[in-house]
Amino acid sequence: TIGSTEANSGEPSLFASILQEERQKVQKEEKKRSGPAEPQRPPLPVPPPAEPLKPAHPVETSGPKWFNMATTQMTPEIAGDLRLLQYRKFLDPKQFYKSTGKKKPPKFFQVGEIVEGASEFYSSRLTKRERKQTMVDEMIDNERLHSYAAKKMKEIQASRSKVQHIRHKKRGAKR
Repeated sequence: TIGSTEANSGEPSLFASILQEERQKVQKEEKKRSGPAEPQRPPLPVPPPAEPLKPAHPVETSGPKWFNMATTQMTPEIAGDLRLLQYRKFLDPKQFYKSTGKKKPPKFFQVGEIVEGASEFYSSRLTKRERKQTMVDEMIDNERLHSYAAKKMKEIQASRSKVQHIRHKKRGAKR
């Protein structure tokens, strides 16, 4: 058999000796590649758990009764919508709105989007053309509000012109 010693002579065969020499060369090369064995380092100590990081600016919330609602960033669009809500009683004469009694906007509020139900598809939904980015844009495009505002403006101008006409007559009589 290959690699076995001959039974008669007791010496290893030529092929077995060459194979053994090749194995020794490969082992020496592997030792050279791996380099000297590095001594094992002791494990690094585990630091104690750090305290949670606090934000640079503490977030002001409305409290646990209002589910810790955070303050909303005031943008020009949101400021316009809040002002529209404040003066909405002047936009629709037939609708009664209770006064908020506050001159400045609320500190904590959230802005959302109304999603219509499937049953409102034909009755009270807005078409894509009627949908706008803000409530102010929707009110500007509302025809009913335009007609009401134009009518009110004419009434105001008429009442002012009468007052000016009467004042002018009084001045003329004195001269």
